[in-house]
Amino acid sequence: MGIQSDPRFALQDIPGKGRGLVASQAFERGDVILHEKPLFIAPKEYRDLSGRHDSKEAMAFREAYLTKLVAALAPSEREAVWDLQDIWSERQGTPKRLSGIVHTNSLSGSEDLGIFAVGSYFNHSCLPTVNYFWCEGERGGEGPSELFTAARDIKVGEELTIYYNDMKQPRARRRHLLQASFNCVCRCEVCSLEGDLQTESDAKRCRMTEIKGELDALWTEGQFNPRCLHRTLPLALELIRLTVDEFQSDPWHMESAFAEGFEAAYACGKGELARKMAYNQLAAKMHTEGHSAKVPHGNGHSLQALKAICMDPRKHNLRHSFSLNVRPKDLQPVLASVREGGFACLSEEIGMPVWPSSHTPVSEKESERDRRERVRRETEAKKAETAAKNRRRRKNKKNKKKNAKKTKGRK
Repeated sequence: MGIQSDPRFALQDIPGKGRGLVASQAFERGDVILHEKPLFIAPKEYRDLSGRHDSKEAMAFREAYLTKLVAALAPSEREAVWDLQDIWSERQGTPKRLSGIVHTNSLSGSEDLGIFAVGSYFNHSCLPTVNYFWCEGERGGEGPSELFTAARDIKVGEELTIYYNDMKQPRARRRHLLQASFNCVCRCEVCSLEGDLQTESDAKRCRMTEIKGELDALWTEGQFNPRCLHRTLPLALELIRLTVDEFQSDPWHMESAFAEGFEAAYACGKGELARKMAYNQLAAKMHTEGHSAKVPHGNGHSLQALKAICMDPRKHNLRHSFSLNVRPKDLQPVLASVREGGFACLSEEIGMPVWPSSHTPVSEKESERDRRERVRRETEAKKAETAAKNRRRRKNKKNKKKNAKKTKGRK
């Protein structure tokens, strides 16, 4: 099925972006949007050449190498390759080159670069609607493939976007990297924020990077001083809250956050909390990679390993070993709840729903200053209402006493 005839999405001109993919149907978080094999793969050796050689001879060698790969494709596949964008030729006003097409459109696997007839049209967003995952051949028959899943609920007409670079950077840094690598300025809903909302978004993303560094330092220190590990749990809970709030429970980021939460809870001797973290890490992984992923990924756990940990957290492979008094549990109810949209069992610990059922546009979110002002107004209104009730109560009590005296006087 070609890109023009696929009922799930359509290729359209996106203002300020060029061509991109737009949803033709609604998707729920975790739905498979596309599962595609690459037109061709530029292996690790090509990436090594790209990183070390900038001479004209090296560029010519890379172009010849890619030309040989593309020549082996079917005519329709070669046409699909040359139909892709080359930002370098556009910037320099020169004819398209295969090396430029690969640089502009490739998606990385474990070590290789894949060029896709459809997947290469996903544009970038700093709050993407789609996650992508490189499958090393265990799915869909022979050879590797790319799996694209919904990062959140998507409505008909919404653009399908992925991320091109590290999203845990401030806006200025993200824009600089995109401009340098892809000759574009990001105007996604996050980068379009202004004032306090933009400042707070940057602060949250930078704080997530800081927390990860602090946790790594504590895990290292904990090898010699295990007592310091009690400080990991508050940091892990903060990381989860920030991920839910800033990335709107994007499963790709949630998996990493819950992995930290599991290890921190386990290190602090909180067995049931560790199990809850593992449940939610499993939910995130299933939303990102589907229900049958077999390969270790992300934090090194396959789905089978995570399922075993959910049933018994002691079956872990962590950097530290602690004694936990927990009993194995049946996993089937957990898997059923995950398939129904997530295992939202951490609302009390996190202070908010872990897997919100709807997407809130970033532009409609409150800034922290606005939130404090709203809370202040609501508090003052409640105080005024309470004071008015107390005044009415005192007045009624006083009137009752007067009426009682009058009644007594008449008798």
